[in-house]
Amino acid sequence: MLTVVCKAENTLGEGPVWDKYKNRILWVDILNQAIHSFQLDEKVHTQMAVDGLIGAIAIESEDTIMAAIANTVCRINMATGKTSVIRKFDFDIKQIRFNDGKCDARGRFWIGTMAVDGVGNKGNLYCLDGSTVKSKISNVGCSNGIAWSADNKRLYYIDSFAARVDVFDFDLETGHIHNARTLVKFSEEDGIPDGMTIDTAGTLWIAFWDGWRVAGYDSLSGKLVHTIEMPVARPTSCVFGGKDMNYLFITSARTELSQDELLRQPLAGSLFQYGPLPHTGLG
Repeated sequence: MLTVVCKAENTLGEGPVWDKYKNRILWVDILNQAIHSFQLDEKVHTQMAVDGLIGAIAIESEDTIMAAIANTVCRINMATGKTSVIRKFDFDIKQIRFNDGKCDARGRFWIGTMAVDGVGNKGNLYCLDGSTVKSKISNVGCSNGIAWSADNKRLYYIDSFAARVDVFDFDLETGHIHNARTLVKFSEEDGIPDGMTIDTAGTLWIAFWDGWRVAGYDSLSGKLVHTIEMPVARPTSCVFGGKDMNYLFITSARTELSQDELLRQPLAGSLFQYGPLPHTGLG
């Protein structure tokens, strides 16, 4: 069953993460420069303003998160708001911004970029290990969904402008990726593949911008196995959460929708929940 968790009216809601310490879902509104939080037990919605476009967050500890803001990755104490810079990146924030990111099982923060104007293959997928950063994939149009297989031997990756899911062999020890191949190629009718997560059954759950849906694909065959019809055109990303990790939380956007389109989709920009599902998420 699909339900609305929070009618946040986000301009560009993105990058949901599950906070197991606080039993809450965190996500960002990139264009409104804010981190949102929804505590499930008490049903309390809060938000924290940040200084710059925020592309992604990741849980670091019980009290802190990592956040990709403007051209820096920062550590933020969510209780006090105290912020410190972990690493500054060498790109012009007038031309390039962060978009989507996730930590691997060793705590390395994988974060992507794209052109601010959405034109050209100017992005990268970076891996931040401590304070050391490496570009893993270059000439990216819009760096988006990232997921790892349960055995950490494969990395799945979406460049939205390429309209496909690629899979790489992955070395957890070193963070090395190689042997790129395409798992699924999408058509214009499918919508634009955006954020992605994976469950213990190996299903890749993908949000489709302008596709009105979130869909599940088998991570070995690329076969479509499940479809969640959405009441909004622009679902952006998804993550598993809840105490049993069997609910899918889905962010959405209302940016660039006309007044007529907003009237037809009053829930655009909301946070949704779908489930319970038969399999749990991998985080």
